[in-house]
Amino acid sequence: MLAFAPLRQETPQGTPATSPVFAALDSSGSLQLAGSWRADNAPDLTRALGLQSGTPPEEILAAGWHRWKTGLADRLRGPFAFAILEIKSNELYVARDFAGVEPLFYTKTLDGLGISSSPGVARSLGDGTDPINLTTVSSFLEGLCLGKDETFYANVARLAPGHWMQISQSGEQIEPYWKVDRVEPRPARDDAAEHFRDLLDRSVAASTAGSDRPGVLLSGGLDSSAILASFAQASDDMTKVPSLSMTFRGNDGWADGKYIDAMREHFPMDHHGLPSEKHDPLANLELYIPALDGPCLGYGLSVSNRLLPMATELGCTSLLNGHGGDEVVSYGAGRLNELAQLGHWRHLWKEAEGAAHLSSMPRWKVFDQYLFHRPERRWLDRQWKRLRHRSAPASEAKTELRSDELLLHHSTGQPPRSLRSNPAHTERDLQISAIDAPLQVHALETLVLSGRHHGVETRLPFFDRDLLEFSVSLPSDWKLRDGYTRYVLRKAMAGRVPDCVTWRRDKNDFTNDFQIGLIERSPKLRDLVSSSNSDLKGLVNRQWFDHIWSKVTHEGSSIPSADARALWRVAVLAMWLGSDRRANLAPKLQPIGVEGDV
Repeated sequence: MLAFAPLRQETPQGTPATSPVFAALDSSGSLQLAGSWRADNAPDLTRALGLQSGTPPEEILAAGWHRWKTGLADRLRGPFAFAILEIKSNELYVARDFAGVEPLFYTKTLDGLGISSSPGVARSLGDGTDPINLTTVSSFLEGLCLGKDETFYANVARLAPGHWMQISQSGEQIEPYWKVDRVEPRPARDDAAEHFRDLLDRSVAASTAGSDRPGVLLSGGLDSSAILASFAQASDDMTKVPSLSMTFRGNDGWADGKYIDAMREHFPMDHHGLPSEKHDPLANLELYIPALDGPCLGYGLSVSNRLLPMATELGCTSLLNGHGGDEVVSYGAGRLNELAQLGHWRHLWKEAEGAAHLSSMPRWKVFDQYLFHRPERRWLDRQWKRLRHRSAPASEAKTELRSDELLLHHSTGQPPRSLRSNPAHTERDLQISAIDAPLQVHALETLVLSGRHHGVETRLPFFDRDLLEFSVSLPSDWKLRDGYTRYVLRKAMAGRVPDCVTWRRDKNDFTNDFQIGLIERSPKLRDLVSSSNSDLKGLVNRQWFDHIWSKVTHEGSSIPSADARALWRVAVLAMWLGSDRRANLAPKLQPIGVEGDV
């Protein structure tokens, strides 16, 4: 038996989540379908399949399955996660969108397969044993995401983005239909910026289609400002469009305030600010651990999610979110290494200005990082290392163990090596690695599932396949040019948003806010991160607790950021382990299929 349980239960606020779901027989009666598809390219597919305009998404999928079989997923645009069962042959096809915007979890039992866009609901369809995946837990404690298909439970998996799964009497097959490294690099067209802008406009329009009252999250950064500007192009009355911002006006280091103010002056929107400078990063996380069915690596989740109930109160049914713009557009750091490999040092010095502003580092230090390409510099480095080794006193031979070395009991091995340490890395290498990172899957699920907890659909316009593929295909000088990172997006938005936003070079760093909030404003922290907390037994080395609290005693919120993040991860893990982890029963299962093995 197959049961597909889409996430459309009542939220705590009593507002039904707005995920576009379906569960039905196709018109021929030969297929059963269940799932979700936003159907961004429905008109194109209806023409290709000879269907009438306005054909429902499930009928388009059914016709597409008859025509293209497992090639169906590759032809779809817009977030999706669905299952198609051929009734006569009892063969099942499951697919998920290329980026993983729409969650899809499944569990296998002796009776069949349970699938849902909610990890907790998928778990409820299992055999009830709920064994914790210790490998995933250990990876989380290290601050890593182990993979794209594992979860925190050994009997629940996710279908990786860009994959389909087919199950039949002959066995199971899981295959990728899309990979970012398959996107071919191409010479830039003359109107690259204009084409990028058109693709973003189209993605924003698709993201707001069908939403009764969309809102926009506005951080003051280029990504959220570009989305707001695209939305404004098609809006009849921006004064009725809610925009929501976190504000940190009490903090001297807050860089985004003047850019939010500039956007408010430029667009007559219905703006709402939420003061966030005095917030505990652990506050209210107990609301989201059940929705996510586990901990997450979103260090700012508790702060940013405060905007979700505000959106609900304003009547928003969807929220446009600029997440992913950094990776999809790219800062172009790999171009610096390309210039160094070519020996274009003057050009490298000029382009290093963008990275210097972004990292708050002197330009000469950025430039210095690439001088290892010169043989004389490599010779000097070797001589300096020899000199330091000879002159170092014996007392320096023993260095203090880092927190991450003390943290784990179940080690996951060495962390992946940074691509930047490879002397031959290119901008394309870095961008593909950022987009393909397992962390992306978890981040998207966290955003979407947190929003649905409040009855709000999170829309992510930068994760549009056509937009992303075009950006990845561009040469590196469209990512970094004239000392400006993310150049193609800046050119695309020139004249649309205030110049101070278009050409801003700074980026707000919330590390200090996070650490002060965690160390000085979290009343739960000491009890959660304690050697007496039995929930952490066997997962965290006992010596680590003395090590970390000694640092906090001596340094307060000025402890190294790696230590602060480790503290937060252990606290969140303790919250999850100490919570009621019994799987929530699905409110109403929608079984499809026939009795027997699937």
